[in-house]
Amino acid sequence: MKDMTSVPVVGRGSSSDPFGQFRAECESLLRGAYSNLQKSDKKRFPELDLASTLEDPPNQEFGHLASSLSFELSRVQKAKPMTIAKEIVQELGKAKAHHLVESVQAAEPGYVNFKAKVGTLAQLTLEAILHEGSSYGLLKTSQPQRVIVEHTSANPARPIHIGTAKNSIFGDTLARILGGRGHAVKTHFYIDDTGRQVAQMAYGY
Repeated sequence: MKDMTSVPVVGRGSSSDPFGQFRAECESLLRGAYSNLQKSDKKRFPELDLASTLEDPPNQEFGHLASSLSFELSRVQKAKPMTIAKEIVQELGKAKAHHLVESVQAAEPGYVNFKAKVGTLAQLTLEAILHEGSSYGLLKTSQPQRVIVEHTSANPARPIHIGTAKNSIFGDTLARILGGRGHAVKTHFYIDDTGRQVAQMAYGY
């Protein structure tokens, strides 16, 4: 196990996605270590999508993120994943200044497990909640779109039943989530057989 608690803290600041910041640091660590390993033997360490190897472990006792990189490399190197994982962890131990990663460990059958500094992560999360307020957790989209959400559209001549009632809840919830993410949302409620789409259909026939 490589302990990183003694690494100096850098890059402090409020973030609306602290765990995303932790993931980014794990990716950065992995890329740096892999780049160094490539310099020694590029044939054993070919170009791979490292970010896609990071996943949630089945049990947080193993870590907060795990990389399956060793399993992909085992097919190239014809070696045991655990042997490769230990080599990667040894290289990761040379990294500097990652304030959210507490330790990195190779674990059977060959995962590279990253553990977060829970105290620091919790502090950043609380800071983000206080800073973002009610919008915490709603990450703004980089590509806002205009969206129309049609929901309910119940028949006014008949009583509302569980099927039409739940459509109101689902539709309104979806519209609020999309709006919270930064999309320009409009909601429509077509009453029975009225509405532009029905007029277009009638005109077409």
